[in-house]
Amino acid sequence: MLKLMEFAYWTGVKLHIVHVSHPRTIDLIKQFKAQGVKVTCETCYPYLLLDINALDEFGPKAKNNPPLRHPEEVAGLWQHLEAGDIELISSDHAPWGAEHKDPGKDNIFKASSGMPGVEIMTPLMFDSTVAKGTMTPVQFAKVMSQHPAEVFGIPGKGKIAIGFDADFAVIDPEATWVIDENQFRSHSKISPFHGKEVKGKVIQTIVRGTTVYDGEQVTVEPGFGSFVPGSAYKGATVGGKRGL
Repeated sequence: MLKLMEFAYWTGVKLHIVHVSHPRTIDLIKQFKAQGVKVTCETCYPYLLLDINALDEFGPKAKNNPPLRHPEEVAGLWQHLEAGDIELISSDHAPWGAEHKDPGKDNIFKASSGMPGVEIMTPLMFDSTVAKGTMTPVQFAKVMSQHPAEVFGIPGKGKIAIGFDADFAVIDPEATWVIDENQFRSHSKISPFHGKEVKGKVIQTIVRGTTVYDGEQVTVEPGFGSFVPGSAYKGATVGGKRGL
């Protein structure tokens, strides 16, 4: 990471650091930002909501890469998030089936790293921030939606404004419910958050003005969505070929 930021310093390119799991990383990023480096970063929801003790409690369900950190380091990440030092939160969705996790019950090194997140990240983070009064709804929307669109230059996304796509996630802030891994639509039916009660439930998802999720079921056919490349993607080299 230090080499990447040093390269960014000398070349002037934009740099985005993913999977930040330790507050020391943010400290270093802030130092390079102060020197004019155009560097942004993200953390993943497990690094905010779990710590190293989760491995003892949940076993391979909680195996992640980079690994989970100690409680005091998790607290440091939260301090940086609340100070605005972390631009966005991602899921790092890893849809491993039981066949990839179960071998780790006897030997943790045989389990694949990662956990599913796209279905539960928003309510989990809402429950841990807005519902507890540590973040306003506007601040929450910025790290979950606006900043990702801005960092990657995704047109028409991230804001409620004229000229932007009518994309919304409607959250009932008072609804409480229990996460059930067996109800996941993902291939992965494994989560250390199984059985956790959270406050805040997505009751409607709207994409380009069309309701795609009504709080219980997906209401459109597969293929309704479309890939929207950001400016960071255009012209990039992917697999030896130029990006779209």
